[in-house]
Amino acid sequence: MLVVIVIIGILSAISTATLKRYFSQARDAARKSTIQNITLMLKIDGAGKWTDDKYMYDVFKLRKLFEKNDYKIPPSQNSYCYLLGMGQGSEIVGDDNEFFITVWGERSGSEGLGTPGPIVDGTQTARVALQSFYEAGDTERLDFMCPTGSITTSSFAVIRSFMNPVLGNNPIYFGIDKDGKLQNSAPGQ
Repeated sequence: MLVVIVIIGILSAISTATLKRYFSQARDAARKSTIQNITLMLKIDGAGKWTDDKYMYDVFKLRKLFEKNDYKIPPSQNSYCYLLGMGQGSEIVGDDNEFFITVWGERSGSEGLGTPGPIVDGTQTARVALQSFYEAGDTERLDFMCPTGSITTSSFAVIRSFMNPVLGNNPIYFGIDKDGKLQNSAPGQ
């Protein structure tokens, strides 16, 4: 009888660890889907624009874009917030405007499946710059948690200070809080 209890205990410990891994992979898949959907909407909306406002939105315009595409941002899993940044380039009208969106992944970091790390998408220049920032720095110190709904984490300030020159003129930042609500952030901060 004792042997049966020990075997059941071992099997339940193994299955619990496996289920936790599957749940974290599912949450990362939802995060990637959210990032890809927002990126796709922004790129399609900006595809025909050759003006200085390509990829440049305020909270009202972003909400309108999401409504037009019948898209509702899902609530965050485990209280992770998203950061969305955009800016006007300085060289070619509209063509060098950039944007990025990023969130922390529990098991889908840029270093490979199974490790925590950032999930990034956006225009190529902004995406590559942010990925190189993550790869060069100590990403384990970055904090994407926003359990109170606030998007003003110290990590976002670090990312914004790095991305300001990449985004060019008039960088604007938004956060998507744990409830899936879009929040404005101070320009360039």
